[in-house]
Amino acid sequence: MVYNRFKGFRNFYYLALAAILVVLYWAHLALTMVLFHPDGDIHYNRYLFYQIAAVIGLLLASLKARQINGDITRCDLVGGHNFAFRNVVFIAGALLLVLVFLKDAIISRLFLFTFLPLLYLAFFAAHRSLPKILLRTLFSDRQQRRVLLVGPPERAQEMKLWCQQTAELGLDIANLDGTPNYFRGLASLPDPDELDRLERTVRRGKIQQIILLELPFDRQALEAIVKLSDRLGIRLLVVNNLPELFKHPISHFNLYGVEFIGIRDEPLEEPINRLIKRSFDLAISIPIVVFVLPPLMILVAILHALQSPGPLFYRQTRAGFSRQRFRILKFRTMQVAQRSSKQATSNDSRIFQAGRWLRRTSLDEFPQFINVLRGEMSIVGPRPHMLIHERKFCQALESYLVRSFVKPGITGLAQVRGLRGEVTSREAISERVKYDALYLEFWSVWRDLQILFETIRQIFYPPTSAY
Repeated sequence: MVYNRFKGFRNFYYLALAAILVVLYWAHLALTMVLFHPDGDIHYNRYLFYQIAAVIGLLLASLKARQINGDITRCDLVGGHNFAFRNVVFIAGALLLVLVFLKDAIISRLFLFTFLPLLYLAFFAAHRSLPKILLRTLFSDRQQRRVLLVGPPERAQEMKLWCQQTAELGLDIANLDGTPNYFRGLASLPDPDELDRLERTVRRGKIQQIILLELPFDRQALEAIVKLSDRLGIRLLVVNNLPELFKHPISHFNLYGVEFIGIRDEPLEEPINRLIKRSFDLAISIPIVVFVLPPLMILVAILHALQSPGPLFYRQTRAGFSRQRFRILKFRTMQVAQRSSKQATSNDSRIFQAGRWLRRTSLDEFPQFINVLRGEMSIVGPRPHMLIHERKFCQALESYLVRSFVKPGITGLAQVRGLRGEVTSREAISERVKYDALYLEFWSVWRDLQILFETIRQIFYPPTSAY
């Protein structure tokens, strides 16, 4: 398979870097000792220990390199810098970790801190030619594989760039617009005539691998081409077009021996992550409810008495986690007799003067820290909407309820991106749901902290959409 070829090339690449690392390490050590420590005793065992740590750092860099795939063959100046720098960073981290942990006073700091820049230069120079040399050596003419693309013409055109990139891995896909390297049929493959035509194309072109450009909808078509591949002794590779079918990136996992395809990842389904997020919520909301909310309530009560006498809090039913209903708390910012289910707009006449200030600075949201303590909300998450608006948004956008997979929040990713205030179009709610989905798929405690800090900044510098 082509991925095994790439994986083997990547392993050889890092083996070559490891050899460069070892040779440069001992050569530079010998030179340093001759020039700067001619009478000093060299503790070879200690330096060997640091050598092993450096190799481990490079190993970790190689494991991380699995996520960047084809960029490893990029041999221009930027590609050389990127790979040299990231590899040296991993190695430097391993060396400094050992140095700090051992509190080593014997090892030469001059040697260590001059070795790393030299290593960067060596890796940078090597990357300019090493990948191409390895590719030519590992995948010479004897390792070439004749490949046949099978699928719709538009799919074949989309694969042109990929074909050019994988040519260096020994895949021979000569001319996408003609035979014998392109076969247009796919859906009609169970038909015996089509299978015969495919077999003749394979034999005439001496094909060694077939690439299906999309998954056949017909199970019989897939079974037929698998059997044909096995009978002719040729490899079969299938392009995964499920993300296009689902209109969303997918993930694969195995649970109790059953293979699954997931539409989206949900880090907050992991109990430890939920515990971390709940601890984060409590650590922030308890001090606010105990120390900040009481004086703020007094201030708001005074503003109400001066401008709009009435209840201190505004309570409204909202839909939360898994569409469970709860009563959200806010400081009242509208005149008592003029509240309605209509969304607040810019220059809304229902909002009294001090209420406008409370909304603009988001101080009206502070009672929701009580909802956080109750477990009905989180500090960071999708903003909960009024039920009447939620029903309307569900009709306008099929994916709207994805946001109910996590607890609603006082603030969220969409809000710090400036998506606040009145929703005036389908595109506006679609944009908010896009950010809500990004949040639930890529949640981390660091992201929560970033959103929280950005929210605090917006309290002092409110965006124009805050009203």
